[in-house]
Amino acid sequence: MKTELLVRGGMVVDGTGAPPRYADIGLLDGRVAFVGNASGVHARRVIDATGLIVSPGFIDIHTHSDLSLLLDGRAQSKVTQGVTTEVTGNCGFSPFPVNPAHLQLHLDLLAGIGDDAVELSWTDLEGYRELAEARGIAINIAPLVGHGALRIAAMGVDSGPASTQQMAMMQTLLWKMLDQGAFGLTTGLTYVPSRYATTGELVSLCETLAARGRLYATHARDKDLHGHDHRYGPLNEAMHLGRATGARVQYSHAAINTPSEWGTASAWVARFE
Repeated sequence: MKTELLVRGGMVVDGTGAPPRYADIGLLDGRVAFVGNASGVHARRVIDATGLIVSPGFIDIHTHSDLSLLLDGRAQSKVTQGVTTEVTGNCGFSPFPVNPAHLQLHLDLLAGIGDDAVELSWTDLEGYRELAEARGIAINIAPLVGHGALRIAAMGVDSGPASTQQMAMMQTLLWKMLDQGAFGLTTGLTYVPSRYATTGELVSLCETLAARGRLYATHARDKDLHGHDHRYGPLNEAMHLGRATGARVQYSHAAINTPSEWGTASAWVARFE
């Protein structure tokens, strides 16, 4: 058997939950060809992994590298940690969709990520993808649609509830971004303008996600929208969205970093379970 690359003698942790084991890994045409004993295998290049752990690349599920990957696609800070896939667009911040009529508002939103500004020469995920690939990226990007960008595209930073027409525009844009490969939707419910969304607005958007089998990832509110449960109200809202629509939910952040909440981590974990 011939391979292009042979990684020999490492402790393999394959990500399936299987126990770690010593094995050789052969790669051909950029893919894993076998995992096992490589005696008799010929390779153009051999890496001695003795004393090392060999694993698939890590997926960083909560990142804000939407613009930094355009500025420097080498992603050295992540590659050196073993990260090969970035999930971007979190907390409602994404560089798409873009409504040219609200361009400055989109730029203001993205400034919250903290990277240097990038000229927004695209309006959708397809345009963003084309630019990222043209500039070159060393890792994979799994993009999410930011609710902040979605709301700005439909209604600017209006603090009121979305009208029927504005809601329809958000649904249309979300559907289009999902068609173009977005993995789901994120909210940043402590940030403008995402924080202005009613639970009803989020239910409507999560229904679209559920219909497409996509993810709802939320940076939750900092308080109960209805004032009933200060501690768990934001979590209850997220759980309601999952139960009411069938959308899968990923939750950030359990707000227990103030002295009054210290010691409540086990109660949060119990609720998640």
